[in-house]
Amino acid sequence: MAEVFLLEDSRSLRRVLTTHLRDAGHNVTSFENGVASTDFELVGNADVLVTDIVMPLVGGEDVIINVQSQFPDLPIIAISGASRERLDALNVFGKLRKGFWMGAAGLNFVALYLIPTKKNEIPAVSRLEPVW
Repeated sequence: MAEVFLLEDSRSLRRVLTTHLRDAGHNVTSFENGVASTDFELVGNADVLVTDIVMPLVGGEDVIINVQSQFPDLPIIAISGASRERLDALNVFGKLRKGFWMGAAGLNFVALYLIPTKKNEIPAVSRLEPVW
């Protein structure tokens, strides 16, 4: 399936997302902050990047800027408990708000429908609108 690059500072959420995505057949490389997003050789192997917005050291907005400057076609899914306005301001493939979508149905949606199955393959939905 896909190579997923996951950046999430919450250990428990990172563990849940990693497990669920792997169970769906994806390979997941996960980190606790956005520092790894500056390793362009590593990021270049990803089919999709899933990033939290509020993280220590390098936050999600900086991750998005760094990655889009080098890989403008890489789908990025932003997840956050931050304000709706903060997520709305992002120019990314998908936006999901923590909380409402974190149940099994939301995780299945992310794992099965949003993650490309091959390098540079965009999922069936063209863009994911925010889930509020």
